[in-house]
Formats: sequence, C-alpha cells, structure tokens
Amino acid sequence: MTDSWLVSRVLVLGIVVALVMPTAAAHGANTFSFILRNETAQPGSAQVLQNDTLVFYNIAGHNRSVLVDVDGDGEDDFDCVAGPYNSTGNSDECYLWLDPANWSVGDYEARVMSNGSLWNTISFTVQLDNHTEILPPDGFVFIPEASETEGGDLESVLLSTAVLLAGAAAFIRIVRNVEGDKEE
Repeated sequence: MTDSWLVSRVLVLGIVVALVMPTAAAHGANTFSFILRNETAQPGSAQVLQNDTLVFYNIAGHNRSVLVDVDGDGEDDFDCVAGPYNSTGNSDECYLWLDPANWSVGDYEARVMSNGSLWNTISFTVQLDNHTEILPPDGFVFIPEASETEGGDLESVLLSTAVLLAGAAAFIRIVRNVEGDKEE
C-alpha cells in the first residue's frame, strides 16, 4: 500500500464521519465591553452570563490595572494591565472569560487601579445560563405555508443527493487507486 492510498482512505473516512455526525445548537458566548474613559467607566455595572467574556478597553493615556477577587478570599484572582490607548494593537485591553468551572452565580466587583490607587469600581452580576427558552402558549400550532415547505423539501433533497454523489465519487476513486496499486 502506498501513502496516497492511505491518505485517500483517511480523507474519505473524515468526510463520512463529518457527514453522519449529529449537530447540536447551543448558546454561544457573548462579549460584554467596558470602556475606561479618562473620567468614568462605562457602563458602571452589568449583568452577564457564565461563559461570557468581559473586555475592558482603556482609552486613557496611561496604564490601568483591572483586579477581581473571584472567590472572596482577599487575594486577586484576576489581574490584568491595560496599557495606554493604542489604536493599532490590543495592549490597551483586558479580557476576562467567565469560565463556568471557575465562576459561580453571584455579584462581583472589578477594581480599576490607576497609578497605584483605586480609580473606579465596576459591578457585575454573573447569571447562570440555563438555556431556558420561552415556549409558545398552550394550544399554539405552527403550520408553515405551503410554499415554504415545498422549497425546503426540494433543497433538502438536492443537498442529500449532492452529498451522496460526492461520497460515491470518493469511494470510486479509492477503489480505482487500490486496483491500480495492485496491478503495479
């Protein structure tokens, strides 16, 4: 067996696995921004979900440190220095990911330090992302219009046919390569 035969088999196997793999929809992480201006921090408070990312943008002409004590033990678990405003890079930004493994539901406070002293505090509440969706009222029945279902069914059939033909073509190519390797 040659390397090209093995590569072809692995490629086809990868395609087949990708096509038959189930998909799931989930809540994606959001980004919540705080702007650290010369005089104020905006907004001064926020409600965010676990798995979100907080971004602190420093637009002052000097460094600022963002400190957060996650577990309430008096020691800062998050310490980030946002440099002076720089429109060409991201050295003036601090990113804080609210990893569900480390962040529980509750109220927290980010202390923003400037020149070694407390400049401002930003309060944020971390909420649990429990994926509860609002359900339709009792007795509600969704009946799609006829034109929507006909177009959707045709698209589904065409997509399935295209995937099937691509898989068949890949299979035929592998078989021909294997038979060609045997003849040599």
